[in-house]
Formats: sequence, structure tokens, C-alpha cells
Amino acid sequence: MTIYVNMTDKAMSGWGEARGGFSYYCVACDTWDQAEAIEKAAHDRKEMIRIATSDKPRYGHGHTRIKHFDELGDVWKGYFKPSVAA
Repeated sequence: MTIYVNMTDKAMSGWGEARGGFSYYCVACDTWDQAEAIEKAAHDRKEMIRIATSDKPRYGHGHTRIKHFDELGDVWKGYFKPSVAA
């Protein structure tokens, strides 16, 4: 099951493809460990608000950008610590 970490990018909302609306950023994660790491990283970023997990990406009035966890850099993956199977 894919877990989406959805957030609103308040810095980009109202600009470009999000003109007149919001800029949504969604990260598709394969595990809860990945999703939890992305949530923590998003909370560290002042431009990201309304951060939540879901079983689907967030779409609305504006622009949605979806990236997979594997496509992200260290800024986003800094909290990631994979679980060790018992």
C-alpha cells in the first residue's frame, strides 16, 4: 500500500500553475517509516503547512506535485531510519 504525505506549500501557493489556488506537495512512501520521516522533515520547513498522511494524494484548487520517496534528497530523508525486522 502506498502512503502519501500531503502538504500545502504556502510559498508556492498562488504562483505559476497554482495561480488562484494552492500548491500541494505529496510524497509517495512505501513504508510507514518513510512516511514518518517525511512528516518530520515537512514540519521542519516553514513553508509547508497542513501536513497529513493519506491513502491518496491531495488534489484541490491549484497544482499538485507528486514525488516518490526514492526521488528525494537528504533534506527530506534526514529523519529516515528503517525499522529492523525482529
